[in-house]
Amino acid sequence: DNKDSFHSFAPVAPQESRRRERESVRTMPRFGLSFQDAPLMSPPPSREPAGPSFSTPSFHGRSSPSSASPATGTNPARAKDQQTGVRLSCLSPGGKQWHSIVFKDGKYVLLSRVVEEAGDMVQQSSSETIPFLIETVLPKVFQRSFGIDAPIELLCVEAEGKEFTRINERQNDSRIGMPRLCVYSQKAVFLLQAAFDPETLLPDTPAAKGEIVSVKEPFEQFLLQSDYSTCVVRVRAAPQRWLGQPIHSPAGCVMMLSWDRSNNEFHLATLESNGSVKDPTFSFGQENVLGSQERIVDFCFGQSSGLSLLSSISILLLKANGNILAASPFVFDGSLVPTAKLQETKDFLETELSKLDRTDPKWRQCRAAQQYLSDVFPMSDRRTHFVTAKTISRSRRETAAAWPIRLQGPILFHSDDSDGSSDPEALSIETFGSSDLVGFAVIAQQGKVDIGVTSPTTVLPRFALESRNDTFAIDDEVFHYSTWVEKIDLGLEDSGAIPTSLCSDRNFDSILHVLTSTVVASISSNCVRDASLQVRGVRSAMDRTSTAWSCLEQPSLDSNIQGMVTISDDVAGHKLLVQLSDGSFQEINVSEEKASHELE
Repeated sequence: DNKDSFHSFAPVAPQESRRRERESVRTMPRFGLSFQDAPLMSPPPSREPAGPSFSTPSFHGRSSPSSASPATGTNPARAKDQQTGVRLSCLSPGGKQWHSIVFKDGKYVLLSRVVEEAGDMVQQSSSETIPFLIETVLPKVFQRSFGIDAPIELLCVEAEGKEFTRINERQNDSRIGMPRLCVYSQKAVFLLQAAFDPETLLPDTPAAKGEIVSVKEPFEQFLLQSDYSTCVVRVRAAPQRWLGQPIHSPAGCVMMLSWDRSNNEFHLATLESNGSVKDPTFSFGQENVLGSQERIVDFCFGQSSGLSLLSSISILLLKANGNILAASPFVFDGSLVPTAKLQETKDFLETELSKLDRTDPKWRQCRAAQQYLSDVFPMSDRRTHFVTAKTISRSRRETAAAWPIRLQGPILFHSDDSDGSSDPEALSIETFGSSDLVGFAVIAQQGKVDIGVTSPTTVLPRFALESRNDTFAIDDEVFHYSTWVEKIDLGLEDSGAIPTSLCSDRNFDSILHVLTSTVVASISSNCVRDASLQVRGVRSAMDRTSTAWSCLEQPSLDSNIQGMVTISDDVAGHKLLVQLSDGSFQEINVSEEKASHELE
């Protein structure tokens, strides 16, 4: 392959780098698979309606009660709530309950609802009944904090299989604890657990009053010791099997990305299951991030079906200018990994080492990754089904778990529209699609969504111990392993002024949802799976198709969208539960909305 030099990554010539990236032969190896003499994957289509596979969607859904477009009109009654996040809802691990935070009657309230399966109540056992709605007023510490900085996102950080638990069964405490949650603003991160007492339920009453039984602020010391300008950019729950990754991370583990504006530095800090905070696990500063358009705005964990362990211990970072960076490895202490997945990764590294020369920088990278996996995932007995991660040293011997991580990239430059207009600012990144490749989607202002893929081999563990020459050589190689495969324009002209988020559908890996405070739009695309088949050299019987439609537009003049979860019911089908700021919620049947859009 004719590879570019490391100067392609220099910020002085980003346009030339992107031109080279589009014109170069892309190689995307996985288990010996690669693009050959010419790219099998066609360039991503223009955002303009340029072909039968995709056209700019015209929204179809519930019409707005106002004549103004949901992307343009401004409602004075909601002006105060515009800064509130649209990620204030989450689903419990078993999918039996969903939680939301709303501002109700002058207070922030946690609403926990049962996902209806049969009637208004779901029986946990013969003697216990879970009410349909549990309303919990958040303590004063939340009210004071969110009164200054509005909450951004609500996450479920509970482990799989712990939907409802007794608070203190030994002391005959009748209270039932709900899944542990994490909520954060720009200045604070809280872990909390709510509970309710089934003995206080009134007959024929589906609602109950809950109470907060546990509150922790794990990153308080880290944020207090940081510069005053430091703010929280994003918090992500640790990889979990119920989230699509092969790893079973302990409950309560999260990763926080913060930004020190004064020093233009970014820090990744992790919270372990024992309550300890690694602060920071990984930092990078001015030499990597320059200017307002170069700042990091979001990150996500990788996900793929091929070499899934490598993907799940890596993260993709999104710059405001749309460039994608990567970093690996990130493993939480006590995580469980299937032995088969670990052995698959070790076999891949062993095969790569046998094919490479010891003087090759790639050989040293694979050897370092091999050592890391051996130290962090010790296999004392191959007959066990799971291996426990050990990242916190319990002896004086230093292991590879303590090696400093290196920032990689950009592994992919932002996708150009080539129409001469200024590039909209990127807002969020989310994993998308389930295939041998790591698929991801990026949304920018004006509702522009780009879908890209990268090889799991792109995100092999890399450490700051590698030499400067090795860094340039490896960066130059992995630069060719990623590409954009689709562009979609939702036409949300004013989306930059209001919160905008992406939400992967846990039930259908080919569907992605876009949320603003006034719109819920859905995207269906098989582009990631099609790209995976092309890399394998398999001709797909189906054409690449992408479509988008509106599920909900401006639900009410007096309320706005604050969160959403996706569920799948055997009877009702594929549904969205959309939380509104007035405390109510709206049910949307995605299958019906999609079918209605296709009929048009």
